[in-house]
Parts: sequence; C-alpha cells; structure tokens
Amino acid sequence: MVSDPSFVIDLYCNYDCGLYSVDLFDMLAKFLTKNSLPEAGPYMPLHVYSFNILLTILDQLSERAEGKASTVTAQLPDPAHLLERKQRKAAIQEGVKLFNESSKKGVQYLHEKGIFDQSMGNTSFPFAHIVIWWR
Repeated sequence: MVSDPSFVIDLYCNYDCGLYSVDLFDMLAKFLTKNSLPEAGPYMPLHVYSFNILLTILDQLSERAEGKASTVTAQLPDPAHLLERKQRKAAIQEGVKLFNESSKKGVQYLHEKGIFDQSMGNTSFPFAHIVIWWR
C-alpha cells in the first residue's frame, strides 16, 4: 500500500484534513517512528519493516516537495488548501475541548476563529455539525 505514490498523500488529504476523521497519517507516522528503533534489545523484523516504510513515505514526500511527483499525486489539492482544512479541523477540535470545559469559552473560541457566528444568523460551519462533535 505504501509503495503506491498516492497512498500517503490520499491518506493525509482524506483523513488528516477531513473534519470527521481521525488523523490517520499522523498516527501512522508516530507508530512507524516509535517502532523503527528498539528501545532495548535486538532489532526485530518489525523494526526493520517500520523503518523501511518510514523511508518510503519520506521519499514520496520529498519527491512531491521537489516537484518530481507522478501525475497521480500532481493532481491533488493545493497544499495551501490542505493546510487551511487542517487548521480549521484543529480549531474545531480545540473549540470542542474548550466547550467541554466551559460552554461559554468554547462558543467564544469558535466564534473568534470564524467557525460560526454567535448570532447563528451567518454560519460558516453549520451549528448541527458542532453538535455532532460534542456528542
């Protein structure tokens, strides 16, 4: 799977930047990093396999950054758009966290970040979606 040039980028675009998904690319990268080197003891096949996958991912990301990506990965969304989606997701997650501590702070934070208007007359993010996050 990881040898497919578009897998890693699709994973990031569809999960890490998706509002309703967990950060699978982030979780995969942390898992591979943690399991690439043993904490104590000899190298095991898992360590070698994790390290090879991590190198493959880094190579694919490097090719994309240098503009050497294949046509499949070259047709993906603009990196600035992905960054905006990722930041919006992070803001919503922080707002939900704050809301769980204090509803007033959570709503105020989401309003400040432009997620939704407190008057609910002008919403850039439907209030029903926020309620889904809070369940």
